[in-house]
Amino acid sequence: MAILGFEIEEIARLLTLVDTNDLEEMILEEDERYLRIRGASYTSKKKAVSVSAVPVPPSPIAPPRLPTKKLTVALPPPAVEEQGVPLRSPMVGTFYRSNQPGAPPLVEVGQHVTLGQTLGLIEAMKVFSELPSEVAGTIVSFPAKDGKMVQSGDVIVVVKPD
Repeated sequence: MAILGFEIEEIARLLTLVDTNDLEEMILEEDERYLRIRGASYTSKKKAVSVSAVPVPPSPIAPPRLPTKKLTVALPPPAVEEQGVPLRSPMVGTFYRSNQPGAPPLVEVGQHVTLGQTLGLIEAMKVFSELPSEVAGTIVSFPAKDGKMVQSGDVIVVVKPD
């Protein structure tokens, strides 16, 4: 689904880029589309990232169009603490450590897990998918934060194998 010429996934990647790098503002202008994303540090009054998208009206005397490149955002991989196996998100969605609001996390740092044990859930389009452990071992860390958006390939949890 597109919003004023931008795909939802494209906006989500840009929001993540602004949020993780604590950027004040990002402006993307190409062809007939314009997107301004203001981060939390843009103003002390707003705590969340805000997005405004406005179509750029065509000029009566338009300059010749130059070929444009598709914007791709590559985020640096999260740091993996200690030695362990990074278990990565298979999709874009919201990561949850518990199976329902207010419930305790399914697993904690330092806890031993078995192969296939559910470590958390990823919600995408109102569908919850379990994140199974790919190895048996001890949970070292959770680089992904509970209730936050994760991208495909982001490290969710690090497990030190047995």
